[in-house]
Amino acid sequence: MQEQSRVAILIDTSSGHGRGLLNGMIRFQREIGSWSVIFRSHKPDQPAPAWLKKAHIDGVLARIPHKPMADILRKRRLPVIDMPYTREGFGFPCLFTDNQKIAQLAAEHLLDRGIRHFGFCGWPRGLNSRMDERCDLFVQFLAQAGCSCSLFPEKNDRWDASHWENDQQGIAEWLLTLPKPAGVMACYDDRGQHVLEACQIAGLKVPDEVAVIGSDNDDLICKLSSPPLTSIDAGFERIGYEAASLLEQMMKQGEQPEPVQLFPPARLVQRQSTDIVAVEDQDLATALRFIRDRADQRITVEDILTEVPISRSSLERRMKKFIGRTPKEEILRVQLERVQQLLAETELSLAEIAYKTGFDHPHYLAALFKRKFKQTPGSYRRAVRK
Repeated sequence: MQEQSRVAILIDTSSGHGRGLLNGMIRFQREIGSWSVIFRSHKPDQPAPAWLKKAHIDGVLARIPHKPMADILRKRRLPVIDMPYTREGFGFPCLFTDNQKIAQLAAEHLLDRGIRHFGFCGWPRGLNSRMDERCDLFVQFLAQAGCSCSLFPEKNDRWDASHWENDQQGIAEWLLTLPKPAGVMACYDDRGQHVLEACQIAGLKVPDEVAVIGSDNDDLICKLSSPPLTSIDAGFERIGYEAASLLEQMMKQGEQPEPVQLFPPARLVQRQSTDIVAVEDQDLATALRFIRDRADQRITVEDILTEVPISRSSLERRMKKFIGRTPKEEILRVQLERVQQLLAETELSLAEIAYKTGFDHPHYLAALFKRKFKQTPGSYRRAVRK
């Protein structure tokens, strides 16, 4: 009988990202069936558990929050995979979400809704380098699109967020200064919920005046928010799975992984907080809304023209100028976005998905999907569920 490896897992499961990491580790452990697991939910402000110094363990999966824990693990010379809270880490092999792709996905989503005024809501600068990086990349991507972005708190602001009412009032006052309609990215989902609460305090309508997007797709927080919060599924379950796989290789073959590995987000999960078409051109707004409401019903450009009193050439020209795509390209984009959603959230076959999203043949859909996303529908489904 194969001897079981004893693995310590130290992850804070009070948050969605921690639970996602743990779910990925559980799935890997079930597949190999040869781990004996010591699990402790460990918050970043807690000291390293005393048992970590002497417990009989063969490897560690952790989000190492501070130097004392890192020093203990370094002295023990154990295989360790870290999923750090900050960009710096402590010298162990690290797995991160790809902040550049997260920031780009958020910015593109808001831009696609016609929004041209933006904000980023985080915590005071310097508290978390990963959050600072996410903010900077969001601002940079918007600058490339010709848009500026207001920050809360400002880079040099010593904002005291310890008092909840002061924090909420500060966000509300900041939101009122933004040109409308505005799109706000929050550093994480909990901060996104704070922004939505501040919108209520300020009397701002979501998403008509302020559209809000979070990150990490913490299902509980997103659904608790009012309205439900759009967020980016950062792919923590896949990261947890890959971390466990790398640890197994280190323990069994002595393989040393790359010091830093980045993983792209799984997908964007749209909810009510960004359900807006912010276009002053009412004919164009009607056309875009029609496409988003009916794209899965095999609509054509001619169908759109029955809804708006303009010529085909005018529609083509206006849409190309505003969103950079033709009506036909926008119909296909919305269709494929819906295909991604059904692949991620249902067990429907590709033939059933093709029927529900306006495609006549699943083989044609599969070819389009692969050309657009550089992977087959099946591989996409497996990736987002890892």
